[in-house]
Amino acid sequence: MRREGNEDSLLVLPEDNLYVVADGMGGHEAGEVASQLAVEAIEDYFGKTRGDTEATWPHVPGLLPDRNARRLVGALQYAHAVIIEEIRSRKNRPVMGTTAVAVYFAESHAYVAHVGDSRCYSFYKETLQQITQDHTLANDLRRRYQLNSKEREKLVAYQHIVARALGGDESQDLKVDINIHLPRPGERFLLCSDGLNGEVADVEIMRVLERVHKPDKVCRQLIDLANRRGGRDNITVVLADFVEGDPAPDFPLGEEETVEADLDDAVLSRIREQIRTDRED
Repeated sequence: MRREGNEDSLLVLPEDNLYVVADGMGGHEAGEVASQLAVEAIEDYFGKTRGDTEATWPHVPGLLPDRNARRLVGALQYAHAVIIEEIRSRKNRPVMGTTAVAVYFAESHAYVAHVGDSRCYSFYKETLQQITQDHTLANDLRRRYQLNSKEREKLVAYQHIVARALGGDESQDLKVDINIHLPRPGERFLLCSDGLNGEVADVEIMRVLERVHKPDKVCRQLIDLANRRGGRDNITVVLADFVEGDPAPDFPLGEEETVEADLDDAVLSRIREQIRTDRED
């Protein structure tokens, strides 16, 4: 309701059970470009690795024993490299970046990866859980330090300063948070940009999910509610319902795990080389 341009992008790939929301940052349309590049790169990566259980294009560090987690983390790391390559190809070297949150269903598990403050929620049996942790300056300070009430109040001013993003300041280090979740039939996964949770409280999101069954109507009602509250930011909502699982995975895994996967310089260089090769082809 306030902004002329929309810097959010989304991706829905039913054939891969993949759902993504990205929220761009940067002036002069840079945020819109970054978020669109991110979802296009993620789709491209999933297309290149589809059907190949041993895919290592590009290589992801061996922190992740689970091939599905490697695939999702690799997709976000690839998107990061694509955006950096775009920045470096422009004469004015614009500062552009984007958040990204993705849920990927495979082998009876839900893989949730994110960078930035776009969120993923799980809703099951009248309980709403925020799976992701916002990568904001305020949230990072809360986690690192024991703060008193006055100090916590001051953090409100830093609540929307994103501490981690795809692209961003061209940093070659990227950490992607990956959560491996064991979903239950009927569990709902809601992805959103901060245009939703910035206006609508979690308890209100939960009430809509309790009351409304059809995913498209859930999304529309949540967006309408955020706009009625002022709509100060772009609002994107994607809802994926988990119906039933595939055969059990053939690797050992606890019910839920969360790790951070780093993108180091050597990996980033290989990705960039692959991007240049693809463009030449």
